[in-house]
Order: sequence, then structure tokens, then C-alpha cells
Amino acid sequence: MRVCFVIGPIGDDGTETHDWADSLLTQVIRPSLEPLEYVVVRADSISWQGEIPHQIAELLVRADLVVADLTEGNPNAFYEIGIRHAIGKPIVHVCRFGDTLPFNVANLRTLFVKLQNKRQEAIRDLQVAAETAVEHPGKFPISQRYRISFESAVPELFPEHLADAFKNCITTSAGPITPVRVPDRGRRRFFIDIAPSAFPSFDALPSIAIDMLLLLIEHLASGSVSGSPAHVEPEFNGYQIGTTPIVVDGVEVPALTLFYTVADDRIVVRRVASE
Repeated sequence: MRVCFVIGPIGDDGTETHDWADSLLTQVIRPSLEPLEYVVVRADSISWQGEIPHQIAELLVRADLVVADLTEGNPNAFYEIGIRHAIGKPIVHVCRFGDTLPFNVANLRTLFVKLQNKRQEAIRDLQVAAETAVEHPGKFPISQRYRISFESAVPELFPEHLADAFKNCITTSAGPITPVRVPDRGRRRFFIDIAPSAFPSFDALPSIAIDMLLLLIEHLASGSVSGSPAHVEPEFNGYQIGTTPIVVDGVEVPALTLFYTVADDRIVVRRVASE
């Protein structure tokens, strides 16, 4: 699984900023990168507190790709692209057509997106830019002169021992199951949507618990596992799947349960609970 982390202005519901951010995400970024087998994550999918929360910092460092929306000159976005530039990992800059960029990033390659009558062109351009960024990362002044490494502090996103631990603790409400690829799906994948309200605050959870959730979502997307029917609330008619409590590398990971619905080729993660 590859993870794409989207940063940029989001704004409050009903604002022009929020409308732009959602349109860019749903009309360009997801249609462009999900066919390339990226799970697209935006910051408002996760509840967080603080100046730059732990999980946001980890995604900035560990995601396979970052797409940075520089529209409106959002200060947080520029702070975050500075981190990504410093570590020299793949990043693509995008911006709303008509906006002006500050001089210190104006000379860096940026995709200017015009949704009206240009959406398909933007989708194609982002695919090319993403593939180029992955093949040739770190083409920024700071990363060419200096290299900041987090490798000693941050392991690979899904190390083998974590994947093995995951296989032994995945459950449905019907009891433990063994992940088995669904034969008739082949390489066909589900697209994943994560409801903004799905995640609780993970301040008290170890980061490896978030890794477990992402790994669980990847298995759902690939069709290698499926949950069991769940009717935990009158208005919810979907499925649940999760993990039993486990200790990984000496860290206690609590039981995690993911509730989701399925429509055609799209899985919508509605809620995540921990015990």
C-alpha cells in the first residue's frame, strides 16, 4: 500500500476555502491517485490537538507522497512543505489557478488547477507529477545541500514483523479470521473514503496503533479481508472488523474496531473505536 498525505487549507464548512479543498480532493486528487493504488489521507480525517500533532508529523515524514495545496498562502501548508523538503521525500505542489505564490517557492514546479473545463487535464497532470516526484525526489534547494534523516527514529510504515502481528490478531464480530485474498477480485481494489468524524483523538494511543489501522484499511482496500455485519446503532447498517489487544515491540496496542459501509467499489470508514 502507498499512502498519499494531502496538506493545505481546509477551512470551515460553508466557506469558499472549504468548498475549494473538498472539490480539489474529490474531483482531482482522489481520481488521480487512487488508480495508482494510493490511499489518500487528509488532515481532517484525524482528530488532533496541538501545534503540530504527532500523527500529522509522522505522516509528513513517512507518507510515500505528499500533495501540498498552496492555495491562499496557508501558513500551515508552508510550514509542512518545509519539513517535507528538508527530508527530501516525494512531494507535489498544487495551487488554484489565478493565485500567486510567494517568491521563495514561485520557481518550484507547481500544478495550477482550474476545475472548470480543465478537471481531466488536472487529473492527468497530477498523475504524471506524482510518478515523477517518486522517481526523482528531493529536488529542492535545502534537500540538495542538506539531508535530514529520520530513519533511525521512524521505522518503515509497515515492517514485516508488524504485518505478521496483524495477521494473528485480526478479528470480526464472529471471531478470529485468517486474511485470505478474495479470488474473483484479482488486482481490482476498493476505493477508500474516511469520514472526517471517523477517528477519535489518538493522543493517548501509541503510533503503532495507527499503523495497525492503516494496515487494516489496506487489507480491506485490496479485498484480502472482509468484516462481518454490524448493527451497533439504529442508523448504521454496515460491517465491522478489528484487532485484538496485542503487544508489539514491547508496546501494548489496545483492541481496535473499524466500522464501515460498502457501496459498489467504495468502502467508507464511518467510525473507529479503541478499548
